[in-house]
Amino acid sequence: MNFKSIIDQKDKAAKFMLREITYIFKNLGKRNPGSEGEKKACEHMAKVLRDKCGCEDVQIESFTERPGAFYGWMLFIVAIIHVSLIPDKNAQQTPIHSASSIPYCSPSVSSQSAADELKKYKELKDQGVITEEEFQAKKEQLLKLM
Repeated sequence: MNFKSIIDQKDKAAKFMLREITYIFKNLGKRNPGSEGEKKACEHMAKVLRDKCGCEDVQIESFTERPGAFYGWMLFIVAIIHVSLIPDKNAQQTPIHSASSIPYCSPSVSSQSAADELKKYKELKDQGVITEEEFQAKKEQLLKLM
């Protein structure tokens, strides 16, 4: 097969397609599935294929429109969403911070470093990193060390 001749005629083919598509849009009305406009468009293109393109056997196949077929895809999509929400038992769990999981200061902390620690936890609370409850629990723990 000689692709060069096909490539050389691409502009001619593009103009031909544009002309035929424009004709269909302007002259054959709406082309909803199964409509008279769709039937006219198919008949026009069959005639073009026979008369201008040299196709000997051109057939227009009928089909039945099935608007409810879309719902099959909906069930598939819902199933995929459900599967994606199932927790992976093998995944490493990220711990949820609670008052007991706040970093802990050793009992040998001096009152000066306990005050510094309290400032750090206050900043974390102000930034929203820890909750008020977590801050209060840590504060009580540090005040006992002072």
